[in-house]
Amino acid sequence: MQNEKFDPASNATPDTTQVEEELEMYIQGLDHTLIAESLKLTVEERIRKAQSFHRSIEIWRGAANRQTSEEKGNGS
Repeated sequence: MQNEKFDPASNATPDTTQVEEELEMYIQGLDHTLIAESLKLTVEERIRKAQSFHRSIEIWRGAANRQTSEEKGNGS
């Protein structure tokens, strides 16, 4: 087993075993239940879910920006 990771930018052809080991490492870190639940949704449902996620991120960013502005205004 090689300790070096495959660099796709290089022109070297990776050892098949090395690629398989790296893929297995990534697969072990996946939450298969989340993938299965996502695949049960229609495309429209996935889009709505993504839009909802992005709206919540914007709300959190706005709150963080307001907090930072308040701290600067209070001389903190």
